[in-house]
Amino acid sequence: MRFQILHRSPGRLRLRACVRSMTAGQADLLEAWLLAAQSVERVTIQENICSVTVCYRGDPAAVTARLAAFSYTRMQ
Repeated sequence: MRFQILHRSPGRLRLRACVRSMTAGQADLLEAWLLAAQSVERVTIQENICSVTVCYRGDPAAVTARLAAFSYTRMQ
C-alpha cells in the first residue's frame, strides 16, 4: 500500500493512504499492524478521508518501512 506524507514533525507523521476508500475494518487492520511496532505509540485513522496519524519514538525510517510493508491482502 502506498502513503503520501502530508506533514512531518519530530515524533509524528500525518499521512494519506493512496486508496479510493477505506472501511472501518481496513482501518482497524492498519491500526493493529502499526501498533505492533515497538516504536509506534499511538495511531489515529480517519477512514472517511483515508488519513493516518502516527505518533512514534525513535527513527521515523522504521515507521515508514513498516508502512511500506503493509498490505490488506497479507493481513486477511
